[in-house]
Amino acid sequence: VSLWLRFLTTAYTEIFYKMHTMILQQEVAWIEKVIETALNLYFQHDCQYTAIQEVAPPSVVDETSGYAQLLKKYDLSHEERILLMPALPPHIKPQALDVFLTKNKDLDREFSEFGGVKEELQRGFIPTLATANFILGGANDLEARLGFMKSLHKDHKLYKNGVLRADHYPIKLREKLQLSDESLNVI
Repeated sequence: VSLWLRFLTTAYTEIFYKMHTMILQQEVAWIEKVIETALNLYFQHDCQYTAIQEVAPPSVVDETSGYAQLLKKYDLSHEERILLMPALPPHIKPQALDVFLTKNKDLDREFSEFGGVKEELQRGFIPTLATANFILGGANDLEARLGFMKSLHKDHKLYKNGVLRADHYPIKLREKLQLSDESLNVI
């Protein structure tokens, strides 16, 4: 009986891990599509969408994974998922954000509207709230930018509930977009 129980436990763990991995892969693929759409709209390239809100997030059917439970617990809107998602790739797929390292050829430097920071110990792109603001369409739309800035405060549910963490309050657009340690452990 104990051998059978160990077999079932191992099988369940493997299935759970594969489902959890699949959910995270779908989320990262979605945020990559959202970023691609945001860039195409910003640079006025051909795009099948007219707004990033048209890029539907993947449905999360399996509710046993930590990430799925987080989404369900906080009932995140489309925009809140877009705010959350750029914080995930630095941990599981850093190259997903490399597109933001693109240089503005006219100025021979990175695009300031993309936000983000570079750190000595990490070679990739670290997103900031300015990055999320860019993705959500606030680069050219002052009303959207001000609305986004107004929504950021310590009582925003992602900060208040410890999903995201800020190093400084009040929260500014230059703040790194980072998951809390607790969220990283859950995800």
